[in-house]
Amino acid sequence: MKAKASAAQLASALSEAQSFTDKKSQIPEVRNVLLETVNSSIRVSGTNLATGIATKVNAEVSEKGSLVVDGTIGDILKTCNGDVSLKLNKTSLKLTSDGYTGNFQILGPDDFPRIPDPGRAIDKAEISANELTAILGLTTFAVSNKDETPLASILLKFMPANDAITAIAADGYRFSIATLRGKTIAFEEDMDVLVPGDCADTLRSPVKNAGDGKVTIGVTPDKKVLIYTKEFCWFAGQFSGDFPDVKGAISNDSKCMIMAKTDELLVACKRLMATLKVTKSKEAGFVTLNLDPSSGKMIMDCSQDETGSGKSTLKPVFDNGSEKTVTHLGIKFLMDAISALQSNGASSCQFVFPSNPGAPILIKSAVDGVHNLQGISPSQI
Repeated sequence: MKAKASAAQLASALSEAQSFTDKKSQIPEVRNVLLETVNSSIRVSGTNLATGIATKVNAEVSEKGSLVVDGTIGDILKTCNGDVSLKLNKTSLKLTSDGYTGNFQILGPDDFPRIPDPGRAIDKAEISANELTAILGLTTFAVSNKDETPLASILLKFMPANDAITAIAADGYRFSIATLRGKTIAFEEDMDVLVPGDCADTLRSPVKNAGDGKVTIGVTPDKKVLIYTKEFCWFAGQFSGDFPDVKGAISNDSKCMIMAKTDELLVACKRLMATLKVTKSKEAGFVTLNLDPSSGKMIMDCSQDETGSGKSTLKPVFDNGSEKTVTHLGIKFLMDAISALQSNGASSCQFVFPSNPGAPILIKSAVDGVHNLQGISPSQI
């Protein structure tokens, strides 16, 4: 290998690939990254076997080649200006840039676990990077941290007949459903794909870097999920098991509905979280919502014991027919839900309080064409 590329761009690709490696693995290649020349570019790959990424960096390639090296060389390149030259010697990689020269031990590329080729995808759907960013931002926060259950994954539902893609995450206490419609989905039939939640979280950075461009979602014959552009290809293996039917918990009857601003809700949640921390309440973590249509107010109350109290009063818009309602919610669950909405551009949301006191409180919104339905189970205090 003999090539020249932007030090900053190569450093970024190395950092991305390095984040996918597994430093505790017994496989040396999985602890490092693969560099290989592809036409007029250098492709940088990293994987922990469960998931991985390959990113292309434009380059002047004088001699083709490939090698495996420690991805932390990117930390050196972050300090360099302009271009960096790479030259493969027999057992080392020589880097030259901006008055710096370094030589690093390498491994051969033959045993590196390959990132799946996008050409292997047999079922495909194309959406904008912004839409995928919204889908991920509106679901990943609700994934369970119990690694051995299907709830530790995100369910992707591809429905070509309806031109729709739906992502669902749940942890037993809450759920979030993000649906994107009006997209041509080149799948022969409906397909459900379970993507491990921690793998899906690693996708957010490269998709965000894609900006306003398009990304393709594909599934290979061996059921690996690929998301790719001309610049990068991400993959993840599927989780095994059956994802629960969260839609079965949704109540169709409601006694109160309101529209509220996400920025006001988030400020109220942060104030009450801080109040509960200061008071060290025995019931820390819960908030009581008192909704009174006659006064047009929603009072969020965390006054649980004699150690202190805190209330936030909001003036949402009540729908006609709303009844006076009192319910209890986990304050962190509520704040996570509102934070996800606001960070993805939702300025307001609708709350639906069901007639059944045990049914989840629903939160509805639309962000960048993505329709989001969240549910939080009421707490019993």
